[in-house]
Amino acid sequence: CESDNVQLNAGGGATYKWTPATGLNHDDIANPIATPAVTTTYHVKVSIGKCFDDIPVTVTVFKNPKANTPADKEIFEGESVTLDARPEGDNITYSWSPTTGLDNPFSPTPIASPTGDITYTLTVHSASCGDATGDVFVRVYKKIVITNTFTPNGDGINDTWQIKDLDTYPTSIVNIFNRAGQQVYHSIGYGRPWDGTYNGAALPSGTYYYVIDLKNKTPKRSGFIMLLR
Repeated sequence: CESDNVQLNAGGGATYKWTPATGLNHDDIANPIATPAVTTTYHVKVSIGKCFDDIPVTVTVFKNPKANTPADKEIFEGESVTLDARPEGDNITYSWSPTTGLDNPFSPTPIASPTGDITYTLTVHSASCGDATGDVFVRVYKKIVITNTFTPNGDGINDTWQIKDLDTYPTSIVNIFNRAGQQVYHSIGYGRPWDGTYNGAALPSGTYYYVIDLKNKTPKRSGFIMLLR
């Protein structure tokens, strides 16, 4: 395997000369240590006086396994992504774990459709040189559901503007404006849903406009809200 070494042995001579010298600790002894980076055929010239023999010996170097997994992935719930790994090595097989959401765990490039955050591990097994592993983290963003009407009338039903799963984006920014363009609501995260007030005073029924930045490199969401009392 790559980076391993092997001892070469010759005999029957008074002097020895190995070529090429690449990867050898000595090229003029009977039993040098060879650490070639690639498969190499060495020749040793075994001499006694003017008599000599030339003997070849090939050191086959197997490539070590490498997983070469891609960078972490980001998708929205319900979407899929390809885990585009590029495993390398000689005499290799590969498999992913866990198999959750994978169309083919024995492919180097399976399609993943997880329902939640998950780390996949690719194990590359070489029959010659052991195992190598690599991880890919898939971040699954929840799909937010934005309603466009709420009724903050104190009856305990639909009194706040609910945005399903927005709380899973703790750094998101929510801004709401009235028809004149005045900002009437601002939050980072959405721990306390908007209740239709501004500075503690109830706002009148009407159309308001929102801009939501999830802070995950996706386009901002914008639209309108009907506040009905």
